[in-house]
Amino acid sequence: MTAWKHRSTERLQADADRLLHSGDYKGAAQIWKLLLERFPDSAHALRTLGTIRGMLGAHGSAVELLTRAAQLDPTSYGAHYNLALAYAKLERMDEAISAFERAIEIAPGEANAHGELGRAQETAGKHRDAISSFARASVLAPDGPWLNEVVNLKQKMCDWAQLDEYQNLLVERLRESAHPIHSIRALQISDDPHLQRVNAEAAFARWYALPAEPSQAPRSPQRHKYPHRRLRLGYLSGDFRAHPTSILIAELIERHDRARFETVGFSVGPDDRSPFRARMKKAFDMFIDCSSRSPAEIAAAVRKQAIDILIDLSGYTDHSRIKALGSRPAPIQVHYLGYPGTLACPYVDYLVVDPFVVPPALQSHYSEALCYLPATYQVSSRRDLAGKTIPSRESLGLPAQAFVFCSFNNQSKIQPATYELWLDILRRTPGSVMWLFANTDAALSSLTAYAAAHGIGPERIVPARPIGPEAHMARQAAADLLLDTFPYNGHTTTSDALWAGVPVLTYAGRSFASRVAGSLLRAHGMEDLITSSPAEYADLAVRIAQTPGMIGDLKARVIANRETHPLFDTKRFSRDFETALEMMWQRWERGEPPALLVVPEPEGQSWTIATA
Repeated sequence: MTAWKHRSTERLQADADRLLHSGDYKGAAQIWKLLLERFPDSAHALRTLGTIRGMLGAHGSAVELLTRAAQLDPTSYGAHYNLALAYAKLERMDEAISAFERAIEIAPGEANAHGELGRAQETAGKHRDAISSFARASVLAPDGPWLNEVVNLKQKMCDWAQLDEYQNLLVERLRESAHPIHSIRALQISDDPHLQRVNAEAAFARWYALPAEPSQAPRSPQRHKYPHRRLRLGYLSGDFRAHPTSILIAELIERHDRARFETVGFSVGPDDRSPFRARMKKAFDMFIDCSSRSPAEIAAAVRKQAIDILIDLSGYTDHSRIKALGSRPAPIQVHYLGYPGTLACPYVDYLVVDPFVVPPALQSHYSEALCYLPATYQVSSRRDLAGKTIPSRESLGLPAQAFVFCSFNNQSKIQPATYELWLDILRRTPGSVMWLFANTDAALSSLTAYAAAHGIGPERIVPARPIGPEAHMARQAAADLLLDTFPYNGHTTTSDALWAGVPVLTYAGRSFASRVAGSLLRAHGMEDLITSSPAEYADLAVRIAQTPGMIGDLKARVIANRETHPLFDTKRFSRDFETALEMMWQRWERGEPPALLVVPEPEGQSWTIATA
């Protein structure tokens, strides 16, 4: 600061611009603070400093500065727009909406103002308004992210009017210009693994690649062996809380052989103060909260802990910190569990799979070296059901004697074609009901209205409202058969249902995400519930519902197989997973690049996993 005090205003502004472009927001803020002291009534200085403070996360200060800037220059689009962003970060949504609307009055052709207004409206529960705002933004900026947001919100609400049109447009844009779709959206709307790789490559290039030198880090990093005896594993995730990832992986972390491995959890997501958060913190040998750190700072923390193998559990999902892997903070970097597909990321070495989710014929659609586990790629921690009382059907709003189909997948996974298939199954099985998870009234209303338009009365669509994880596990046993979604299968949902004793019916496509339920069913000895087409899926659902005794036999097998098959044998899974990590490490020690790995079957056991 002392060195800057005597510089000219023009020189200071040039220095601040240079620091901004280099990513040094703190340095730029210091200069603009000095400029504001020189010109306390400058709307430009107030707007710029306020904007930078918002970029630094100081949203309260940003609101104060930008409010003054807007008062001094009421026609400043930047002041109102950035003020709205700051209000939104503070969750003051009414004020954010008003500020965005004022920015749009000033500059109606700015797509980002319409799009960010849509995000604020969505947060405020104004979903119809949000869809309109996103749609307007997508017209103004066809190559922007806003069409993704239209599709996302319509899927959340199960508002399927024009959804096919919007989804086809997304795919068309991707194919024509490699403009990426939001990564999860690509998994939800297509089971084409080639398209998903193209999308991942485009998404990485646009959103996750580091600038210039760090992104060019070699695939095989400079060899360096840390001076510790045990392999040190780092797990990087935004989901160490009450989240499906933690529900699945907790027991694996607890079971790691401490004679061979040390574990460090790097948490980059929120602390929900839940029992699962506490369990995950206890499970690791060391747990580090990195939620407020930049990718560079996270990478520095990984290096400080001398991690040998860094396992990213998030991929391209919320709270992704893939950029932290860009400077190669660990000798081996692995992608596992949280995102069912390729990342097409040059600094991720391995993807953990099994022979069903990625059949050999489809390996070319994955950029990572594939590491095959023998039974299933997905760990499924056992849950304590002792003493849990299954609620009566009547208490859950279910008819006592009806055949109960169910789906507990997030409704954003439900595609119209899948729902129409379910309605056809209901038509063919008189008296049956569909027990559907719905976390909003808007989604439930849409699903019920759609069913009515297709001849299925509202009494046959029974809502399953969100409740705590243990209560949800207990209530699932009241269902007869879970109908899986396509092309994005249930993952934790599938293993939860099987643990609760509920058979799951799926049909498998070509993509990783569309084959997960099949992988879990095969590992649980329930291969006969995997179908290969919508027609086969519907016919089998109807036959199960109409054949006396069939569902009872299936339920008995699901329960018995918990103790005899590998899906819930977490001890065996831990051995397989640790073998995989040691195989990766042995290649690295020999100076060999990442390559296809196949973990052998445990001695004396053979689980036949088909690959087609």
